[in-house]
Amino acid sequence: MNTLSVPPATLDAVLERITYANQETGYTVARVATERSSDLLTVVGPLLGAQPGESLRLRGRRTSHPQYGRQFQVEAYETMLPTTIQGIRRYLGSGLIKGLGPRQTGQGGVGRADRPGRQAP
Repeated sequence: MNTLSVPPATLDAVLERITYANQETGYTVARVATERSSDLLTVVGPLLGAQPGESLRLRGRRTSHPQYGRQFQVEAYETMLPTTIQGIRRYLGSGLIKGLGPRQTGQGGVGRADRPGRQAP
C-alpha cells in the first residue's frame, strides 16, 4: 500500500511496550493501547525517547505491512500528560519518576499501611 495515498491521522495512545528500538536512527517498533480498541496496536517510526507508560499523541498514517499486518506509521509524536485518574496512576507507577512505582501508587503489591500490625507513616 502506498502510504502517501493514505490521509494523515492523529492517534492518542499509551505506550505499552517497545519491541525494537535503533538508538542511532530512532526507528522504533512499539505496541500502544488506544481507547478505540481493546487490542494493542503496532506503531513504527521515530519514537526515540518515548518510554512505556507515557501517553502519546502520534501523527502519521495507518498502513498495512505485507508480513506484519495493520500498523500506524509515525511521522511525529508528542508526550501528553495523563488526564484520567487511571492514566495518572499508570504514569506514576510506570517507573518514569524515580522513587515512585506500582506499590506507591496503589497499582499492585501490598503497601506498608496495608500489612497487619502496621500503621501509615
